[in-house]
Amino acid sequence: MGILSDVLIANTTLVDRDELQRVLGLKSLAGEPVLCFVDGSYAYFTTQKLSKQWGDGWSKVPYEHNAWSPYDPCWHNEPKHVAKCGGKLCTDDCCKDDWNDDGSPKWKIIRVVREGPFNTPADAMDLQNSPYSVEEINEGDIPWLETPKDYSGKRIRFMAGTTLSQFIRVVESVGGGKVKIEEN
Repeated sequence: MGILSDVLIANTTLVDRDELQRVLGLKSLAGEPVLCFVDGSYAYFTTQKLSKQWGDGWSKVPYEHNAWSPYDPCWHNEPKHVAKCGGKLCTDDCCKDDWNDDGSPKWKIIRVVREGPFNTPADAMDLQNSPYSVEEINEGDIPWLETPKDYSGKRIRFMAGTTLSQFIRVVESVGGGKVKIEEN
C-alpha cells in the first residue's frame, strides 16, 4: 500500500524530527505516529502498529456515522487513577499491553487540526453514506484524505499509515496552513 500517491513536494522545509519527538513526548520516532483516523478537520495518529489500533464502531459501515475516535491506552494507569490506587499500577491484561513497568504508556494517540483542500471518503462521494468502515480504510481500500477531483495541483492522497512528519510537510506545502498538534 502506498503512503502518498502522485505527490509533488517542492520548496518545502523538512519537519524537524527531533523537535517533533520532543513536542510529542516520545522516547524515539522509531515508531513515528501514523495516520489511523480522520474526523472533520481532525486527523488522528497512533504510535502503535496500525493493525493494533482500534476504536468504537471501527468495523461498521458507514464509518462517518458509526465510528468514534481511536482508543487511547487503557485509563487504569493514568497518573490520576494510579494516585487514587495508592501509587500501584494496574496489572489487568488490558493495561499490560498499553503501559510500561515504569508507568509510561507504550504508545499514544496524537490529534492534529488540519486545513487544506482535502476530502474525506464521506466528502468525496455523492452519497448520503460512504460504503466504508474505518477498518477498510486502514487496510488501504481508500485514502483517508485526498484532494478534490477539480483541484488544480497534483493529486494528493493520504493513506492510512502516512507518518505525521509526511502529513505535516505535505499539508503545509499545498497551502493548508499550519498543522496544529493538540494534547489528547
